[in-house]
Amino acid sequence: MDPSLLYDLHFGANLISFPYEGSVPLTDALPDEVEGLFTGFIGEGQAASPNPNGGWLGNLSSFQGGRGYWAKASQGLEFSYIIDGSSRAGYEDATTTTEYVQSSEQSFYLISDILFSGDMQVEQGDMIRAYNDNVIVGSVEWDGINTMIPVMGNDGSDYSIAYCDMYSTPEFVLTKADTGVEYKIVGDIAAWESNEIFHVGNVYAALAVIPEYHAIANAYPNPFNPSTNITIELMEADHALLSIYNANGQEVSRVWSGLLSEGSHSFVWDASEQPSGIYFARLHIAGQVNSKKLMLVK
Repeated sequence: MDPSLLYDLHFGANLISFPYEGSVPLTDALPDEVEGLFTGFIGEGQAASPNPNGGWLGNLSSFQGGRGYWAKASQGLEFSYIIDGSSRAGYEDATTTTEYVQSSEQSFYLISDILFSGDMQVEQGDMIRAYNDNVIVGSVEWDGINTMIPVMGNDGSDYSIAYCDMYSTPEFVLTKADTGVEYKIVGDIAAWESNEIFHVGNVYAALAVIPEYHAIANAYPNPFNPSTNITIELMEADHALLSIYNANGQEVSRVWSGLLSEGSHSFVWDASEQPSGIYFARLHIAGQVNSKKLMLVK
């Protein structure tokens, strides 16, 4: 691990490594004289964009030993990391998710704030999901002003065929943690482009369209391993029971039981403890039963 290792970067995106142990904050690892020449850093499910008031915005705050990053430079430059031996030995990976599969093609949308009509506010713990033609391509919990949302793209693999491409503009949906009510996020949202960081600014939350009937709208991914996201739609508020049954008709999991408001609601079923096979998600509501076949493949 040579601290004098020199990186020679060109304008635009450069793939670089962080060949040191532990983790070091971006502001500590980058020399002051070149830090302002970077327009962003992109890692796996993480990104950082310069804060006009100093420091960095986004969910990438530190370089992690042994990982690679796309460094976006405003001009050609040379630099060496600042390593003083005080790096932390361990770190937490904040990018784990069970709602979508990580792709090698990705972009990031930095939302400054989400505005509602009336007194309602977006709060920590509320979930934001990105969709491309009803397929989840990214998700993150709201973490306050300037939350960074990863959005996956099609990298040619089978699982990413429905992910974003250069002709896609992702749709963002906010799910309130306390009520489960979903809102469409409306604003000036740029078309998807690989390895880009988009500053969306302020956006507005509009109540999603109320469905005309109760139903299980979607389950994705399907086939899946080990979890799938099940979306149900209610035409009006009512008591709902969402359960999972195996091929023998035995209930193996009760995903939700309780009152739900009208609109769309998403639930994750984690089948880590179940064997491979066919399962059925069943929605019991207002004396009616709606079901959807699921396939767990391990």
